[in-house]
Amino acid sequence: MTNLELINKFELFLTVEKRYSSFTIKEYIYDLKKFNEYIKKDFAKVKEEDIIKYIKSIFYKLEPTSINHIISSIKSFYKFLVNDQEFKNNPSLNIEVLKLSKRLPKYLTKDKMEKLLKINLNNSLDYRNKAIIEVMYATGLRVNEIVNLEIKNIDLNNMIIRTFTKGNKERIVPFNDEALKYLELYLNYHREVLLKKKTNNYLFLNNRGERLTTNGLRNILKRIQKINNIDDYLTPHVIRHSFATHLLENGADLRSIQELLGHENITTTEIYTHLSNEKLKENYKNAHRRARKDD
Repeated sequence: MTNLELINKFELFLTVEKRYSSFTIKEYIYDLKKFNEYIKKDFAKVKEEDIIKYIKSIFYKLEPTSINHIISSIKSFYKFLVNDQEFKNNPSLNIEVLKLSKRLPKYLTKDKMEKLLKINLNNSLDYRNKAIIEVMYATGLRVNEIVNLEIKNIDLNNMIIRTFTKGNKERIVPFNDEALKYLELYLNYHREVLLKKKTNNYLFLNNRGERLTTNGLRNILKRIQKINNIDDYLTPHVIRHSFATHLLENGADLRSIQELLGHENITTTEIYTHLSNEKLKENYKNAHRRARKDD
């Protein structure tokens, strides 16, 4: 059986046996196909050092959380191969995830976020990019939720988006007037241009009329960041953090933010109170004369 056939078997296992959401399954399969492209050998012949080399090859290209997701995908896959496909050895058995330092999530200030949103609208791709970032900042959706949005998920009249959290649970997220404005412009005048007479139900398309990928979205952000001369660290998740942080700064309660972000546990959302407290301390130091060492 070829490597791709084994990946397809694993995809079926995740769908039928594990009942994972389509978003989660796509992430697993994407990770494994990238791993397969790198190793260029049968999965049965892969050794522990092959996996370690692969992790080293992506170590400085991706965030630690993304690397840990890839490690988790490989370990889950080999567990499946041993249990269900009668593989004798599991080369991932001793591979451990990276230890993550408990750092506060990075986010853009409101001014920097406004700067990111200033996009010159010259063509259909520009209008698509503007709609994407407005929606991301208005909703706090994860990158995989954005790229997997279908037109049927968008209710323009009620200004809500239906998406699915981990475990395939439906989540309803409202969006604002600015997101509505650019969604309508994109849908009414520009999506059809990108579609190129193809049939596709996904909301955001690439220049070939196909669903935009997560890597494609990351590359869009990098280009806009460079054009707008924004030096801050920026990823789709940074926009999600910015969304939550700015809500908290404007008086939103944690429970509401938890619902909007789709966090199962309130403790996950509480990290934003630490961000808010750090901002408060910074403002205090800047504003209070006795807190400034040079006074």
